[in-house]
Amino acid sequence: ANDAALTQLSKDHVDLAYVDAVKARHRNPVSVEPLFTQATIENSVGRQEAARTMLVRAVALQPANAETWLRLGGYDLGALRRPRAAVDELRAALYLDPRTPEIQQQFLAALRALAAAQQAERRQPGAPASGAKGKLSTRPKGRGSVAVPSIAGGAKPSRLRTPAQLRGAKPARTPKPAPKPARTPKPARTPKQVRTPST
Repeated sequence: ANDAALTQLSKDHVDLAYVDAVKARHRNPVSVEPLFTQATIENSVGRQEAARTMLVRAVALQPANAETWLRLGGYDLGALRRPRAAVDELRAALYLDPRTPEIQQQFLAALRALAAAQQAERRQPGAPASGAKGKLSTRPKGRGSVAVPSIAGGAKPSRLRTPAQLRGAKPARTPKPAPKPARTPKPARTPKQVRTPST
């Protein structure tokens, strides 16, 4: 059924090819070949994320198979232009099968693509340079004004009060002390009993 799906796809019979690929998956659920075929079908009609999902399922089905990692990493690198993900996936394929030339070449290509992408990100205009220091404001100073350094990245500095403003500012009011609590009156003394002389 998997070969029939590829045959139907070569004839541009996408619907029939998909039906045959699904049949192949049901007949042999532990095989990754039908998933590869479904990924090819999805990619042929422009559904790239669906194609990648099939390749991810193939990796989950056979994670110890270097071919599954190679297919996924190659798709992320070539079709989706995701070199960062491709490097990790092809590194796994290289770990499982370090002697296959195709895996070695794909891994090196992913490393080069990732380095080029990182270099392009650094060259983007408007990105703040690392370690940039704030520059003093070039605005003319008025009487009693203070130069305020500008902060890199467009952040607004906090307002600083000039010495003249500090001299003219009213002193802060001293808070009044809290009233003392009223004293509790002492209880009245009971008069002592007077003893009368006995007759």
